[in-house]
This record gives sequence, C-alpha cells and structure tokens, in this order.
Amino acid sequence: MLVWSCQGKSGGLALYWSNEHCVCLQSLCSNFIDLHIKEALGIIWRATFVYGEPKTEHRHVFWDRMHFLRAQWEGPWVCIGDFNEVLCSEEHLGPSNRGENQMRLFRECLEDCQLVDLGFAGQNTLGIIDKGEIIILGSGWTEQLLMVNLFNSLMTL
Repeated sequence: MLVWSCQGKSGGLALYWSNEHCVCLQSLCSNFIDLHIKEALGIIWRATFVYGEPKTEHRHVFWDRMHFLRAQWEGPWVCIGDFNEVLCSEEHLGPSNRGENQMRLFRECLEDCQLVDLGFAGQNTLGIIDKGEIIILGSGWTEQLLMVNLFNSLMTL
C-alpha cells in the first residue's frame, strides 16, 4: 500500500495492489504515484495514478511533470485518475466555465506525451459532468486496448 495524504480538503492518493504483479515505485508526490509493473510473463509496463493540480495557476507544473515522466519511459504507459481538467468545454457542466487556454494546455500535454483518452460512458454519480477522472493510454498498447471505454456505473449494496 502507498499513501500520500490530502492537503486540506483536496488531493490525497492511495494505491493497493495484489501480489500477483511485481510493483516497483518510481516516484511519489502530491500529484501522482508512478510505478513500473512486471507481470508474471515478464512484461513490464508503467502505471501513473494521478491527482491533477487543483489550482489552475499551478497546472503548468503538473503538465511539466507529465512531460518528464514521458521522457523517462518508452514502453506501455497508462495514466489513471483525476486530472482536474477536461479536454473540451462539453465535458464540464459546473458553476464556472473552463478557460480555452487551460483545456488547450491539457490537450497539448496529452499529445506531447503520446497519451490517448479512452473516453467515458455511463452514469455520472457526482451530479456534475466533469470528465476529469479518466484513463489515458500511452504508446505500446495493442489496438484492441484502444477500443476500450471507461464505464462509470452507480453501484448499490
């Protein structure tokens, strides 16, 4: 288990995993947990679990960190989490509008890092449409994986 405590009412990351994979921590900070994962067949891939910078004026630092991570790795890479940003205004219906510049910077970061948004379908359990919680794949994944969509379903006990 890895944990980065929240700061006030925002942030915080925790990661649990099973012993069937060998997990090697690469870096840990307030915005991400970055790992290399080795599967039983010897396949190694990178997983970065994200909590994006909550303050708009500091997001460029987070995008720079993503660029740094990309420069360190050429294999399969998946990023999962809340980036605190959307790719276009249609993904956000909240009390405030998203600036086109901040969305453009997010799109450019994903493009520069060779990351592809898998998309989203299903019920919005938060009541606000804000697709900041996404799964993004980098290079090295098969064509079949690129056809997968994130499906958010409301679960009840």
